[in-house]
Amino acid sequence: MIPLEEIPKSGQFIIAVHFKGYKDYFANETRLALLGLPERNEVKEIGIELYPLDYWLKRTIVFETAEKGKKESADEKRWSSTRATGGLYKVGFANMTPEKFQKLFEFLNKMKKTYWEEYEILIASRIEGF
Repeated sequence: MIPLEEIPKSGQFIIAVHFKGYKDYFANETRLALLGLPERNEVKEIGIELYPLDYWLKRTIVFETAEKGKKESADEKRWSSTRATGGLYKVGFANMTPEKFQKLFEFLNKMKKTYWEEYEILIASRIEGF
């Protein structure tokens, strides 16, 4: 966690959305909402330069047994994934300030979908010298 005052002027952030459950449309509607974020007038008015980089579906990894209905033992567990349980949107940014980030966060709260259990924003800055 970084304090609001230490948000870098440029870098990347990831919006990680976690769904409340699963319906076929959650993943697609979330993708459309997030990918359109840089083009929204409300976001442009904030004065941050945003450029989309990547979007992924989040899948939760669960253990399954080799045979259904059988008690699990450590040797019989195997990894299996479930349906999409969220979305991750990586965005590059420039011209960021703590005040502008706060306005962006407030806008994201307004556009939050009812089927989003929660979302978080992870911020990274570029590492110089490599």
